[in-house]
Order: sequence, then C-alpha cells, then structure tokens
Amino acid sequence: DIIPVNEIVDEENDDIEQVNCSAQIEAEDDFEYSEEKAKELEALANDCDIDAMLELADLYYFNDFDEKALYWYETAGEFESAEGMYSAGIMYRDGQGTEQNYEKALEWFLKAAEQDHPGAINEVGVYYHNQKNMRGKHTEAIKWYKRAAELGDLHAQCNLGWYYEYGLGCEPD
Repeated sequence: DIIPVNEIVDEENDDIEQVNCSAQIEAEDDFEYSEEKAKELEALANDCDIDAMLELADLYYFNDFDEKALYWYETAGEFESAEGMYSAGIMYRDGQGTEQNYEKALEWFLKAAEQDHPGAINEVGVYYHNQKNMRGKHTEAIKWYKRAAELGDLHAQCNLGWYYEYGLGCEPD
C-alpha cells in the first residue's frame, strides 16, 4: 500500500510511523457550495476552460461530491493540466470518488511529474518508498524526493530529511 507523504520509516524495523511535519500544507480556500456557482463553472468547463475545470473539481471536492470532483480533475488532466493529473492521482491513491487504485494513482502522478509538478514527483517517491521487496527502493525514492525538493515541495524536503536522518538508501547525515 502507498503510505501518505507525512508518514515515514521507523529506523529499527522499517515500519511506518506517523510524523507531524511542520511542512504539511492545508487547503484553506473557501469553497462554499452553491448550485449557481457549480452551473456557471460547468458551462465554462464544458467550453474547455481548464481553470474552470479545476475550480469546479475543487468546489465538488471540498463539498464531498467526490465522483464529480474526480471526473473534472481527470478531464483537466486529459487537457494536460498537471494540477488536474496530480489531484486525480491523489483521489485514486485515497479511494475518493472511486475504488482505491495505486497503479492508476501512479499513472497520474507520473504524467504530472513529466510537467515538473513538485507534489506529483514527491508522490512517485512515496510510491517507491512503499514498495515491498524491491531492490533499491530507497535509492529510487531519494531520487524522486530530491527532484521534488529542488522544485520546492515541502513534503519532499521533509521526506528527504527523514531519509538522511535514518540513513535509508544513503549515509546518515
């Protein structure tokens, strides 16, 4: 299973433990739902307005209309929106609006990573971190975490710090 980015390996037994990293980001935008706003955004989204697709998906997501949110994130992703790809990946990873599907999540994360989306790149690192019986999994995870950290992703910076602290795939530092 893929473990969320705010969880890390325990140095003694390679188990995952919850970590409260000060780098965690919370969505604080106000997405109060109104049918009128949804219809307005849907009209724009149906005219291939990618920003409207993402705003509509967010509106649905933050108001627990997960299936509709996933539809619009995927649609935005099909129009080459890295943010849409990343958000669709998160929803597949967490099983929101769909069955949980780590392979589908990874597909979306890799597509967004091709466009240098820092959060998606970090999630690819998380994917490799969580592989069981994979030779070189920590080295591969570090590669992705470094790339995301260089792009400013705070979760990746936190994850990379834990890797160096515990010497996973690298010398402790």
